[in-house]
Amino acid sequence: MLVGLPFAAGCTQPRGTYQEARVLLVDGVPCFAAADNDEARKSPPILAGLAVYEWEADKARILWNRSFPDSPPLSPDDCITYDPDSSDAAEDFSPLQPGNHYSVEINSHVPDGKSKDGGVDWKNRVYSADFCLITDQEGGTPRVYQVGKDESGRRDWSSCFAAGERGTTP
Repeated sequence: MLVGLPFAAGCTQPRGTYQEARVLLVDGVPCFAAADNDEARKSPPILAGLAVYEWEADKARILWNRSFPDSPPLSPDDCITYDPDSSDAAEDFSPLQPGNHYSVEINSHVPDGKSKDGGVDWKNRVYSADFCLITDQEGGTPRVYQVGKDESGRRDWSSCFAAGERGTTP
């Protein structure tokens, strides 16, 4: 029964650690934001890093990542643009394509009251979203579609495809 002790000891994340990110388009470019909720408005999360992944056959590969050594706050009114000039990745930058499957993860922390030594205690916040870009049949300006989960809890990418074409809507 000793094998089950670590699990019984409460190896779960504190409530609120994982929250929904928002994916926006700003001047036609994807931009990533934290949840717009009371906590983020009261104490904007302090950024640590951001990563964008591309999914293929249930496997993710990192497309773009960025660290924030200066730890800026990210208010719900701000977003981080998918920008080739601000990536930490050494690979070639590739624009996001309609119909492909992507995820974003924003790692941050928020204040959690005073510590015993008079400083500030922090709690982690991870904002994430699954998304794709879709266009109309004419291939016009893409728009963001945030992907939900199906009944089994798996990502439901089906709305990223319509009329048998990748990334288009009828």
